[in-house]
Amino acid sequence: MNFYNMKKILTVNAGSSSLKWALYSYTKMELLAKGICERINLDGNIIIKMGGKTWEHKVDMPNHTVAVKELLKLWEIHSVVRDFDEIEAVGFRTPYAGHDYLSPVIYDDKVKEGIEEAAKFIPLHAPATLAAVEAFNVALPNVKKVICQDTAFHASMPVVNRTFAINAQWAKKFHIYKFGYHGLSHDYITNKMQKVLNKKKVNIVIAHLGSGSSICAVRDSLSYDISVGFSSYDGLMMGTRAGGIDPGITDYLVRVEGQDVQEVQDMMVKKSGLLGISGISNDIRDLHKVYDKEPSAKLAIDMFVARVVDYIANYLNKVGKRIDALVFTAGIGENDAIIRDMVVKGINAYNVKLSAPKNIQKYEDFLEISTPGSEFPIYKVRTDEEVVIARYVKNLMKKNK
Repeated sequence: MNFYNMKKILTVNAGSSSLKWALYSYTKMELLAKGICERINLDGNIIIKMGGKTWEHKVDMPNHTVAVKELLKLWEIHSVVRDFDEIEAVGFRTPYAGHDYLSPVIYDDKVKEGIEEAAKFIPLHAPATLAAVEAFNVALPNVKKVICQDTAFHASMPVVNRTFAINAQWAKKFHIYKFGYHGLSHDYITNKMQKVLNKKKVNIVIAHLGSGSSICAVRDSLSYDISVGFSSYDGLMMGTRAGGIDPGITDYLVRVEGQDVQEVQDMMVKKSGLLGISGISNDIRDLHKVYDKEPSAKLAIDMFVARVVDYIANYLNKVGKRIDALVFTAGIGENDAIIRDMVVKGINAYNVKLSAPKNIQKYEDFLEISTPGSEFPIYKVRTDEEVVIARYVKNLMKKNK
C-alpha cells in the first residue's frame, strides 16, 4: 500500500521510560506503522514495525526529547514518513488533564497546567505525558497536539457511584470524586463487543488486568462504575500498587510511626502489590514460575485473584440480569490463561465455566472462551487504546475545521 502524501494521525502513549506510538491514515483509520521507544534513560531501544517488517535500533536516549528526535530520524531512514507535513495531528493519552476537559482538547498552556496539577496525585503517568508532548512540540512545532483523557469514558457514571463519602464541601472545593481510568481501553472494548455481539448497546463487565488494573461495569454501553477512583492507585491490587486500602494505615504510618508522607506514598505505589507481597517481582509471569515453590509468590497471586473476583462479582450484580458478557483484556487479561481460569472458578454466584482448550487457544483479535452451557459468555479480547486515540483526534479535527 502506498501511503505517502496522505494525511496521517500519530498516537502517543508515554510512560516514564517508554514511548509507544502508532501511525494511522486520517481517512480510513488504517494502521500504517507502530513501535516503541523503550528503556529511555537506560540502554535505549527503538522498535519500528511497518508493512510486515520490523527494525530494531539501540539508541542512547537520556530523555523523551532525544527519544522523539531519534525516532523521527529513523522514520526518515526507513521511509515511514517522507514529509512530516503529512501528520495532521498527534494524539496523546493522559490519565487526567483537569475536570474541565471531559472531551479531547487541543494542547495549550491551560491544558498543560491541568496535567501539571494532575502530576501531584498521578506521579507515575502525568509527568511522562508532559515530557512526551513537549518533546513533540520541539520536533514538530507546527503540528497540533491533542490530549485524550483516560478518564473521559467514565463521565457517564451516576453520581451515586462517582461520589466519595467524604465531606461534601471538601469534595467540591478540591474536586475529589471518582475519575476512573483505563477509559480508552474500556471504550474500545465496549465498542468492540457491540460488534461481536451484534448489539447497539451492551451490558458487560470488563476486566482490564495488567501492571495497572481495573474492573468496569458497563450498562447500555456507558460506564456505570469502575474500581479505580480519584487516583489510578485505587481498587485492585496491581504490579506495584496496593490498590484500595484502609486510609487509617497511612495515618498510622505518618502520625504514629513518624514515616515521611512521600516515602509512604512511594511504598504504596511503587513497592506494594505483587512486588510488595512476593518480594520477587511485579511481573506475574515471574511469580507463576515459582508459585509452587515460593509461598510469597503464591500469596501474591492468590490475593490478586481474590480481589479481581470480588470486584467482578460486585459489578456483575451492578449490571444485573441483562449481562451480555464478561471480558478479559490488557496484558494479563489477554494472555494469562491461568489467571483467567482462577478468576472464573472463583465466581460462585453464577453458572459460568471456561472451555479449557479455548482458554489456552491462540487468537488474533477476540475469542469466546466459555463453555456453551455458561450463564453468560466470557471473552478474551485484545484492547487497542491507540486506535481510540486516533478516532478521538480525527473527530476533534473535523469539528475544528
